[in-house]
Amino acid sequence: MAGKQPTNGNQPVTTSDASNPHYVGDFGDERLAEVGADLLRALEEKRTVVVKRLGGTRAEEIRYGRFLKNENVTHQEILDVEGRRVGRRVKGRDVLAIQDTTEMRPARPANVHLLTRASQNRCLANGDYLFETMKKKPVVCRYMIDIPQKIKRKARQAKVALRYGVVELRRPTTSRKTCDVPTVRLTAVFCRRNQSAARRGSRAVDVAYNP
Repeated sequence: MAGKQPTNGNQPVTTSDASNPHYVGDFGDERLAEVGADLLRALEEKRTVVVKRLGGTRAEEIRYGRFLKNENVTHQEILDVEGRRVGRRVKGRDVLAIQDTTEMRPARPANVHLLTRASQNRCLANGDYLFETMKKKPVVCRYMIDIPQKIKRKARQAKVALRYGVVELRRPTTSRKTCDVPTVRLTAVFCRRNQSAARRGSRAVDVAYNP
């Protein structure tokens, strides 16, 4: 594969150079390792996922395209390399992983904590529902937040009330094949605007934190 040679300082990337911050895998071929490192560097510098923009030139666009279509370039190898890299960096530290999904993934290292948005009113193990349960929790504090401007809505401030408590979510019936635990115990944080704002149709901010 033709193209410029990526460098780590002044040294080219090789299959043994896994310490290079742009190394994503060797895929059984040093040339693929070189293209992968260049592609990651371009992603960081240009902040786009459009291959044409990442390449800058027609030759580089073709080079990246061939890399992405190569059957030896696998998602799993890239994930394994990045997983080991992240593992070295977070060793001995507490990690807060933030995701915008409601999929339950209870298996993870003890030092990794999950913060995720509760977009659905989930059923609890005792038969109650998450939002109704959290509304009954005592208010811990009230404070002001800044709401950014959107189309047809000016930037403004709003007062919110914060509640939290331990709950146990029941596994959704649609997740029985992908989740092998019937319930997940977690700490839910419920942040809601004041009642007058709620009556005007503004939405609550609901977050579930799994320690």
